[in-house]
Amino acid sequence: MLLGTKFHIISAPTSVITVFRKTREFAYEPVPESLLLNAFGLPVTDYEQFHTTPSGRTHSAGVTPDKKELRIFSAENHSIYTKFLAGQYLDRMTQMFMKNLLGAVEEAFPPSDPRGIWKKVSFHATLQNLMFSASVKALFGTRFMSDYSGLLKDFWLFDNGINVGSRSKLLFYTQPRSLNAKNRLLQAFERWIDTKLDEWKEEDLWNENWGARINWEREKLFRGRGISHRGRASLHLAFLWGSVSEFILLSINQAQICKTD
Repeated sequence: MLLGTKFHIISAPTSVITVFRKTREFAYEPVPESLLLNAFGLPVTDYEQFHTTPSGRTHSAGVTPDKKELRIFSAENHSIYTKFLAGQYLDRMTQMFMKNLLGAVEEAFPPSDPRGIWKKVSFHATLQNLMFSASVKALFGTRFMSDYSGLLKDFWLFDNGINVGSRSKLLFYTQPRSLNAKNRLLQAFERWIDTKLDEWKEEDLWNENWGARINWEREKLFRGRGISHRGRASLHLAFLWGSVSEFILLSINQAQICKTD
């Protein structure tokens, strides 16, 4: 229980597989559908790939998938998450995150000045920035961060407007700063995916180009299914937001509680 909200951390592979298998029985609606289409800007023709029942529309590759093809894609998509977000892969990703976080802390707070001069900082803002940088590096590698100096600011601007923007694309225009940040994020992901998919050794979990293996697997699957360039960028933005926004806020709140106890 944290701040009146109960949440569960599931790491056992069998439990994760059971949960993901159950989600295949439901359509991506209405909240996930609204988020993908409105908040993250996923084109409708790409979104159709995530339905297990065909709508009859032709997707971006110029093909109208049948029910069997959609179920195969759904199973492949789910299998990536169940493999890399559970068990030993999750443990290794956690270790990678902690390594990045400690490195970020050491860089932000070098050894104390010998004259004993103290520096006053905002606990919440500092911890938020450090955890975000460590998370992005662990998930998306150094290439994505080095190409986007305004990532930190744009992400939280986008996050501030997502509750409005998730309901309707038009409502996003009531917060132009959030909309502009969203567009810059999508453009950054379009640049990030505009590169060759090199071969990946099975034992390797992370590299500088793609970050975590899960993102390389997702990109490979999306390209094979004909997801558009903008659609793939939207899906990576959704993964970034889903992976770090709530996690960072919960962690900072917990740290603040510990600090005051």
